[in-house]
Amino acid sequence: MAIETSLPNPNDPKTDIYRTATQEAVLLREVLRRNRTIPGVEETAVSDRAAIPLGYGQSDHRAVPLVREGQEVQSSQPPQIDTSIVSPEYFHVLGMTLLRGRLFRRPGP
Repeated sequence: MAIETSLPNPNDPKTDIYRTATQEAVLLREVLRRNRTIPGVEETAVSDRAAIPLGYGQSDHRAVPLVREGQEVQSSQPPQIDTSIVSPEYFHVLGMTLLRGRLFRRPGP
C-alpha cells in the first residue's frame, strides 16, 4: 500500500515546525515507527516522491545542478540530475536487490 501526504505550509514560514531537514527527519522517523505498529504491517519506508517505485510515472522531477569539485563548469548551465530522497528501508520494501556497489546508510551509532 502507498500513501501520499504532504506537510502543511503555514502562512508564516517562521512558524513552520518542519522548516529544517532535522525537524522533518524527526517527523519521518516517528511516521515510520508508528506505521510499524499497525497490525499486519510487515515493513515500511518513506520517499519524497508520490509515485512508487522511483521514476515510475513521475512528472514532478526535482533537478539539481551537478557540480564536480575542482572542475569548472564548461557552459553557463551545469548538467542537472534528478534527485529523490528515500528512507534506508525503501529498496528492501520494494524488493529491489543491489546488483553492484553499495547502499547508503544512515549515519549514526
